[in-house]
Amino acid sequence: WWLPAESAAAPRIVVVHGGDANFNHWTVQTLAYLLRSMGFGVLLPNLRDHGSSPDSGHTGFGWGVDYHLDVLGAWDLAVK
Repeated sequence: WWLPAESAAAPRIVVVHGGDANFNHWTVQTLAYLLRSMGFGVLLPNLRDHGSSPDSGHTGFGWGVDYHLDVLGAWDLAVK
């Protein structure tokens, strides 16, 4: 989800869910709401294999080995 700020010049923040959650978790939504109400643009991505993200096809136990790439991709989207 992209929650744009009223001002295009406002700072932007990527809020990443934790553990076994996704961008619909109440903790993520609450934080995003508070940041948005303070004037920030907020991006809420789902990391791969979480929430509405498609299955990555990874076999075995990866334990987030690729999550940093998801966060970097989200940041690239947020700043454009």
